[in-house]
Amino acid sequence: MTLNRLNNFPFRRLSESELNWLKKCTKDSREKVRALASEIYSVRFPHAERNQMKKELHIKELTFTVNAYTCDEYGNEIPVSSRFYMKKTEPVISMQVLDGSTDPAKIRLESVKYTKLLKSIIHYYEIFCWDQDYCSNTSFEDIDSPNIDDISEPEEILNEETNIKEADTTWCVAVKYTNGTEQNIHGTDNYLPDKVGELYRDLNELFLDNEEEGSPPCW
Repeated sequence: MTLNRLNNFPFRRLSESELNWLKKCTKDSREKVRALASEIYSVRFPHAERNQMKKELHIKELTFTVNAYTCDEYGNEIPVSSRFYMKKTEPVISMQVLDGSTDPAKIRLESVKYTKLLKSIIHYYEIFCWDQDYCSNTSFEDIDSPNIDDISEPEEILNEETNIKEADTTWCVAVKYTNGTEQNIHGTDNYLPDKVGELYRDLNELFLDNEEEGSPPCW
């Protein structure tokens, strides 16, 4: 009976009672019912899982590395090779040019602006879905909450030895979330994918704006 109703489930806009019944079926004890209901729900509401994850995920620590090509504001192709580092506890962004031509730079943002940036990385850039959207080489798993003594300082991360010529990876992100999960995503695109490139440009723009305003770097 339940399977028949699911097989004939309407494609029109669902009433609240129909939606609640479908959700209930996705947790049914019967495997066939649960599988079919989940399939129907994912087709009808393809962004439901992402939207739910946006409510649950909050960035604790983020390392974002790019070593690829992007376009500047004039449409010119330019190579980029930088690593950014952020953590929730301090409104500071660190940037290191990977070829070692310049010293690591840091800027401090207003707390409100920094909090908004961390939220936008989840809600707008959807960084937690870059594995699905842009690549297949990824790791996203539950872990025990890390001991604070085990977390590397920004200087240690930024000064890692990086062999650019031998690396196949052209961009990667390593994220620790406040709920005790971590995610590592690696891409091999010669050109940065849409959201990856946009995040790089927006972060880089913060440092360019800081230089134009003549603000002293935060060390």
